[in-house]
Amino acid sequence: MPRLFHTVDSSTPINVLASAKYRRSFAYVFTKDRMPVVITQVIDLLCRDKIEIAEKYQEGSSEELKCVIGMLSKLKTDVQTNKPLEPLNDSARDADRWNQYLEKQKEKLDGRDLTWFDSPFLFADCYFYRRVTEFFETSKTLSTYDPYLKQKDDALKGSMESIKSLAKYCNVITEKIPSMSNEEIKEETMKLFQVSMWGNECDLALAVEGAGHKSANALQQVINKKENIISNDLDGIHLFLSGVRTTALQENRKIIVDIIMDNAGYELVSDFCLADWLINSSLVDEVRFHVKNMPWFVSDTNSHDILWVLGAFEVTDSEDLLTMLNRWNKNFSSGQWNVKDKETYWTLPFSYHEMPTEDPELYNQLSSSSLLIFKGDLNYRKLLGDINWKFSTPFGAALQSFTPAPLVALRAVKTEILVGVDPEVVVKNNIVDSLWMLKGTHGVIQFHIP
Repeated sequence: MPRLFHTVDSSTPINVLASAKYRRSFAYVFTKDRMPVVITQVIDLLCRDKIEIAEKYQEGSSEELKCVIGMLSKLKTDVQTNKPLEPLNDSARDADRWNQYLEKQKEKLDGRDLTWFDSPFLFADCYFYRRVTEFFETSKTLSTYDPYLKQKDDALKGSMESIKSLAKYCNVITEKIPSMSNEEIKEETMKLFQVSMWGNECDLALAVEGAGHKSANALQQVINKKENIISNDLDGIHLFLSGVRTTALQENRKIIVDIIMDNAGYELVSDFCLADWLINSSLVDEVRFHVKNMPWFVSDTNSHDILWVLGAFEVTDSEDLLTMLNRWNKNFSSGQWNVKDKETYWTLPFSYHEMPTEDPELYNQLSSSSLLIFKGDLNYRKLLGDINWKFSTPFGAALQSFTPAPLVALRAVKTEILVGVDPEVVVKNNIVDSLWMLKGTHGVIQFHIP
């Protein structure tokens, strides 16, 4: 039987860190059910593709693959039986910081080891994926292998009709920009922010089945699900961008937007469509895309994923995709788009209010931005410190002084960490579906100016 004697039969108390020790919480469900599923999917893929992998990675890879499968199987058992979290054993530059965190937690527990079900969930959740990465990075032949690429590729293929419809729409509105009124520019800007937000539904770390985008018309989804945005600051966002544009023209300075990315595949495309619109409508001069520096949370975007998605479009027979791709390539070649893929902080277990101390260099870089856009559930949890705030808590208050620049959170709700929402809305949704907070059927677009 799993060693679950530290668990409590309750939901996460208000103003307390998420932890799997609360059996009526998302953290418990994810640790008990989702983590073993993620490992099982990776093991099944490795076993199914072992011959292909051996041919690609050549001598020694077959034996190392067996070792990796063995380590994954042990990790699955460790999670299910609530074993202590072990120090990392690789030479990556972030390993020491993980191990230092483990030591500090052990000191807080009077020398007792941190285990899967009684640790802060933000740490355990990130540590889980970091351990999977370690198994591949410590091998000689498989260090560049992405264990989630097949799942991401299947999701992208399953989203292709949605992507084509989105490309067609973006091409049409981009051509119309010279003749658009300010009100029409505003309307399209607000639509594409919503497209980007709903793109966050496609999250393989939280989906048991493939998470390709199922809507054949991305813009119709925006119309159909408008009432499902339970906190919506779009008017304030556009008003802010317009004001910044006016000021920047007067002061002859650039407007820079940073997008802290979440998932690859359809969500990546939706983010690029928003960024492309912001550039072409002259609301923004430069967009910096912050991606993970390793395979992360199954479908999180890394720099290889960007090349993979762009490469998939290059071989398409869709004129709409090729037209859109041509604009994107020009954005990159002109320097208006930049990918930031070296930063380790996005794959560390720290909340963002800790950034000024834990990574002051990154905090200063973000402070130079005109607007920060944080995508997805994990980024949202890190913004809020993974604390179970009261739902009515203002978004700005829950940021705990993380204010390097004005910021937006675009997120389809998939965990119980949620603020800036009328509690009555939560109660009404609970009556319809008690698990709605875990399904991504509702979203938030929240904005804060320091």
